[in-house]
Amino acid sequence: MNRQRTTRPRSVTIMLWGVILIGAWNGGRVIVLLQQNLPAAVHAKLDPRLRLLMALIWVIFFTGTAVALWQKRPFSRHLIPNLILSYALFNLSLLALGIRTPLNQQSWLMEIVLYTGLVLFSYWAMNRPATISYFSHKESLERP
Repeated sequence: MNRQRTTRPRSVTIMLWGVILIGAWNGGRVIVLLQQNLPAAVHAKLDPRLRLLMALIWVIFFTGTAVALWQKRPFSRHLIPNLILSYALFNLSLLALGIRTPLNQQSWLMEIVLYTGLVLFSYWAMNRPATISYFSHKESLERP
């Protein structure tokens, strides 16, 4: 049985690892928030239960997207840049609304540059000609 296989472009592999790492980061955030004394922390400006719920939602989204990318689902090519953009906007809104420390106020520019770079890289990586052909190529199985 001969099987023609296409190799995954390096940019897709980098995006796969990036999506897995963002999901793992949010998984760690879920673990840390679960270990906090949530009733005592409710007096914080931003409710930790909301942050816990959103971190759990991001874990589900990024894990599902990583699985879809691993399985070569064509919609994942368009989903990843939009998901990273949504994640960036959510985190920047958390900085703007809830977390007002001098250190966070100084890191605005760095955060914006980092997220802009991530969104632009993901858009470029998922729309390269090699990536487009990787997602549109159907593996053919020869039957004897």
